[in-house]
Amino acid sequence: MKAFPLFINVAERSLLVFGGGEEAAAKLRLLLKTEARVIAVAHHFEASVVGLDGVIRVRTNPLSFDLPANIAFAYAATGNEALDAQLAMRLRGAGILVCAADQPAVSDFSTPALVDRDPVIVAIGTEGTAPVLARRIKAQIEFLLEPSLGLIARVAAGLRRAVAETLPAGSARRDYWRHFFNGAREQRLTHAADLKALGQDLLSSLPAGAHPGTTTPERSGIGFIPAAGQLTIVGTGAGEVDLLAVAAHQALDRADVILTEPLVARSVVELARREAVIETHAPGATEVLLAHLQAGHLVTRLVSGSGSLAQTELTAVRAAGFTARLIPGMPSVEGALNRRPDARRATTPSARKAA
Repeated sequence: MKAFPLFINVAERSLLVFGGGEEAAAKLRLLLKTEARVIAVAHHFEASVVGLDGVIRVRTNPLSFDLPANIAFAYAATGNEALDAQLAMRLRGAGILVCAADQPAVSDFSTPALVDRDPVIVAIGTEGTAPVLARRIKAQIEFLLEPSLGLIARVAAGLRRAVAETLPAGSARRDYWRHFFNGAREQRLTHAADLKALGQDLLSSLPAGAHPGTTTPERSGIGFIPAAGQLTIVGTGAGEVDLLAVAAHQALDRADVILTEPLVARSVVELARREAVIETHAPGATEVLLAHLQAGHLVTRLVSGSGSLAQTELTAVRAAGFTARLIPGMPSVEGALNRRPDARRATTPSARKAA
């Protein structure tokens, strides 16, 4: 990556836009969605900028404007490339991140296409190489994400303290939130009161007097307070991420611990959530597996190929009384096609006779 994606906290900070025309207005409309102090600087402001409520307009020479303190970043969007380049040099010299319109060589960042479900924000960037493609991808994601997603996230923030006081950190909380978010979206809840009721119902369904982290027979079917560690073995096939089963993606997302075999492709390991512990062990690491399971961890074991390399581990874990499942890996399409004629020949009478 040439550009690293990053969300910057701009609340109560200043954001500058140099320019007074439509190009500047487009940036200002976007920035007005934030909690920042938005300032426009230009010799003259056109109607598109004058009509924007909430913008602080300063009529002056942009090059001589006194830069305020605590600036998060700035745009140079005057419509004059030479002036924008000068402004970019001045701002960079002052240690301020700047984007000069259509001039990546003098810019510190580019503006991604945004799917806005505040506080849920999806940013799509192409490092400035294909903005039209980014907008196409944005349109696809807009279709997938319901408008109520931001409300769901805000209600979840209000429930966070109660969840922390009721459930232990780790898989119990993650499974609670998985049930909450899945339920909210599947039931198409669009009112805060209904979402809060769902969250409280999930918490109040804990058995009376149960200590967080324990499981009772009445509770075991719910699934978000596991009694003991669980193992999922994922065969990664030929190492192609797009050939992983949906269940394999889910296992990587849920895992507390990921034990990867040395030959597993890095692109597969990178699907793990950032909080997961990742260790590399050759096949046969039964003692390591059992130690994690005895500690109550949800473990995902990654092995190359179909998953047969972990058969010894699978057998040992089940013999120890732990729940374990195998998600077989898929071969590459090319590999499957190459093997298919051999498989057909082996089933013919002459082939069987020769064997």
